[in-house]
Amino acid sequence: TMGVDNLSEMAGAMDMEHFDAMGSDQTFGMVEAMGFDHVASMEAGSIADMMGAMDMEHFDAMGSDQTFGMAEAMGFDKMAGMGGENIADMMGAMEHSHFETMGVDNLSEMAGAMDMEHFASMGADQTFGMAEAMGFDKMAGMGGEHIADMMGAMDIDHIASMSEHLSDMAMSMDASNFAAMGGEQTLAMVESMGLDQVATMGAEKVADVAVGMDLESFKAMGADQTFGMAEAMGFDKMAEMGGEHVADMLGALDTTHIETLGADNLSEIAATMDMEHFKAMGGEQTVAVVETVGLDAVIDMGPEKVADVAGAMELENFQELGAEQVAEMAAVMDKENMASLGDAAAAGMVETMTGDQIGTLESDQLAGLASSIDPNTAPTLGSEQVTSMVSHMETTAIAEVGGAVVSGMMAAMSGENIDSLAADHQSAVLDSIGADLMGSNGAGFEAIESAGTNFDQMAPTDEAALSGQAATEAFSVGDLFTG
Repeated sequence: TMGVDNLSEMAGAMDMEHFDAMGSDQTFGMVEAMGFDHVASMEAGSIADMMGAMDMEHFDAMGSDQTFGMAEAMGFDKMAGMGGENIADMMGAMEHSHFETMGVDNLSEMAGAMDMEHFASMGADQTFGMAEAMGFDKMAGMGGEHIADMMGAMDIDHIASMSEHLSDMAMSMDASNFAAMGGEQTLAMVESMGLDQVATMGAEKVADVAVGMDLESFKAMGADQTFGMAEAMGFDKMAEMGGEHVADMLGALDTTHIETLGADNLSEIAATMDMEHFKAMGGEQTVAVVETVGLDAVIDMGPEKVADVAGAMELENFQELGAEQVAEMAAVMDKENMASLGDAAAAGMVETMTGDQIGTLESDQLAGLASSIDPNTAPTLGSEQVTSMVSHMETTAIAEVGGAVVSGMMAAMSGENIDSLAADHQSAVLDSIGADLMGSNGAGFEAIESAGTNFDQMAPTDEAALSGQAATEAFSVGDLFTG
């Protein structure tokens, strides 16, 4: 009811800040009410201010031809100065034929104002259309960051179609650009160019490309090609990539490839990795590293490195190493190292070692090892090993292990083994699981099945005077935990 002329006069008095305050929906409503042709006849600055307050959904509703008409009316140079988000909103609604009309220089300026988030919002097809319209040679000259931003938003088919220009683009990019672009797109570049061509770019460039790939990408490329990339960059250069990227490459290699790297190179590589890196790489590859480097060399790196390596392994990996080597690994780790291992690794070490080997460990080491074990895993461990763990822990160490874990360990032991524990160990076990005879008058036993107690036959006594031996006489510990 205001009329086109009144609305036009109002719009002419407003700038982008006013339109932004009014909101995108209201601005679009104003444009619709005025009519697209009328808006297109306004001054370029006013058009840009109105368009800058609108979102992609409004341009989609406006349609590709009308959106291009607005861009043409304000001037492509004006559009290029609107900022990446606004450019993406408008370009996302246009046809590829519109891009070709804009001209190479204008498109290049617009692309330079956008980042990966803007290209992603615009969409893969639109981003490729923009690159195609400006020319891939022009794109290659934009610099690594802009190339990565555009290619990171494209599909792998788009990247493959640029094959003859990819080498020039890659030469403009550094490790941070490949990493920002992502593993899928970097792999697409490598596969489109061919590893042989990548290798001709020099060790430094191959390493940059490798940084852009992740474990999934290397696995998709295959073990032989991944090893070929490692060879092309040089094994010494591989060690400089950092633990995360090294783990991604090693995780895709076969054990024979890992052995080929050699002990010296692998020692340098392993020095850059922590437990999470070894875990990502996988237990099989971690064993291959240990066997190639030699356990003595790993031990020389310190107890924390031994824990990093052990934390990536499971039962089958420890069994491949053998009980003797596993016992050597356990011997050099302290309580904190043991406690960091996690359930699968801790249980695997316990199951691989013999009871006698476990018995050579210090009390605090055993407590740390036990604290890594999940309460649901503890009952599945071997009775011999668990008995050795408990009997060689000091009573104070037993108290430090969670009650649920201790209870699970008791479930793993035979009644005969439980009865064989010293009285003070039996009492410490009961204290840990919440059945403290000394201070709770037996509270908590109702939660333990088949608890064979003789409290009703005991003469009244001073509770504080109960000894560990009295506790043993009061009930059958074997019956208490095994039923």
